[in-house]
Amino acid sequence: MPVRVFGDAQREELRRKMLKAGIPLLREYGMKHMSVEKITEAAGIGKSTFYHFFPSKEKYVCEVIEDVRSRFREVLEHILSGREQMTVGEAKEMFRMIIFSEESAYQYLTPEDIVGIREKVPEAVTPDLAHETALLSTIFAKIEHVRPDPDYGVIANLLKTMALAAQSRDELHDSAYERTQDALFTLMFSLIFDEET
Repeated sequence: MPVRVFGDAQREELRRKMLKAGIPLLREYGMKHMSVEKITEAAGIGKSTFYHFFPSKEKYVCEVIEDVRSRFREVLEHILSGREQMTVGEAKEMFRMIIFSEESAYQYLTPEDIVGIREKVPEAVTPDLAHETALLSTIFAKIEHVRPDPDYGVIANLLKTMALAAQSRDELHDSAYERTQDALFTLMFSLIFDEET
């Protein structure tokens, strides 16, 4: 069977279709039961086409996560709407949306999934404080009243802790879940913003 060659526009369209299918499939099946067949069926392509784009399901999930991150960057630009900085209130809502959005892949991944991804794509999920500091610093530059000395490591860990709590919600006390997340947000915001905000 001849190898199929895709033009740039067709390649990008197929890649977009597959990435778009990622979050709904993770939500419905979880990573363990989200097969390559389900991905390609949802994208309306053949199974062999998947491997033209991704060497493994784990690499695909990493690309889905990165695609979601890029869409959150678009949300940030939309909130700014040409302004240089957003208000503290807008920033707080943005952080809540990022953590609790149905588009956030982390809430659909189990600890076993993360281990599997680390084995196949170690560079994608290894904590990298320098990278996360640069990302947070870029975001904070677009927000009013950010402290001059935010502790990027603690803030990054709190963001991950909230995502992990959402991921493992079944293991937590449901009646206190929302209050727990609110407490974590309050702590994180106290590390980001000047005391008077």
